[in-house]
Amino acid sequence: MIWVLLLLFSCLFVEILMRLPVQETMSDVAMIGKKSSAVLASKNISDHWKEKVFAAYSAKLLKSTILLTSYFLIAVVIVGALIYLVELFDISIGIELTTTTGIIYSGISATLYFFARKSIAGRSI
Repeated sequence: MIWVLLLLFSCLFVEILMRLPVQETMSDVAMIGKKSSAVLASKNISDHWKEKVFAAYSAKLLKSTILLTSYFLIAVVIVGALIYLVELFDISIGIELTTTTGIIYSGISATLYFFARKSIAGRSI
């Protein structure tokens, strides 16, 4: 019973992250990294302007990082609340989730669900 619940909660966690705009935010982070690398490698831009550009890129990167963290926390709070509700029925899923076996099982099941969902629906996070 506990393993089935772990599987369901792992799949729910992945599903929540897939429905949040994680992909777009990760793309923004990658774009900022590429632009930063291009500015850093450019010989035509003075150090003064590089400092100004990097300050702007740092602010954008901070915003994207905060967004990614908030998306992750939203998923954690929702799944955590559901785990708390299940714990009220004397099912010790929280304890099992914190064991090495539970973490490995959750990680593998979430990964398998992600790739299965991605191949079936054609959508990624």
